Amino acid sequence: LSYKDDYSLRTIAGGILAELVSEGEIELNQSKYIPKSSDDGLYDNPLPENEFKPKFFKRLWLMGGKNFEIFVANLLEKYYTMAGQMVAYCDITGGSDDGGIDIVLQTVDYLGFSEKIVAQTKCRDRAHITEKEVREFYGAMNAVGGTRGIYVTTTYFHSSAEYFLDSASDLVGIDGDKLFELIKKTGYGIKVCDGGYTFDTAIFTR
Repeated sequence: LSYKDDYSLRTIAGGILAELVSEGEIELNQSKYIPKSSDDGLYDNPLPENEFKPKFFKRLWLMGGKNFEIFVANLLEKYYTMAGQMVAYCDITGGSDDGGIDIVLQTVDYLGFSEKIVAQTKCRDRAHITEKEVREFYGAMNAVGGTRGIYVTTTYFHSSAEYFLDSASDLVGIDGDKLFELIKKTGYGIKVCDGGYTFDTAIFTR
């Protein structure tokens, strides 16, 4: 990039950051931009599930798509490890040319059988997942030789997408509710306390 291009990009980025600050989404703290939280004591005081769950998902949305991919990859790796399988590798492949595949895991069970599990993640705050999106992911899964596919979203699947998921024995969908249940099952990203849940500060910074 030329100096002029670099200056233009910095100007655009600065404008975006300024807008996010004005909207209260982020704040400037010691020369660093960080997600802004209005939930005082959220990391210290346990909340009941019905109060904690929406705040948890809001925190996931603030992380952005790339960090959500990392979060899901670590969550799946912990899940399979807890289920008694060895995770040979867990790679994040997401990007503009990922072909619909964000995560690839290879698991090996006690007898030595191996699975190539691929996952697609969508960190959304409202929009549902359509049948078209699931079908495209399923095609990408088969193209890379995946033996099982997992479609993970923070929202929900359209009824036609759910029908397609049910028709495929090697494909599952994890919506927001199932995702939170998986998080509770593994304990990844949260801490269970008397009186409810708090964020795991080893995963989420304040």
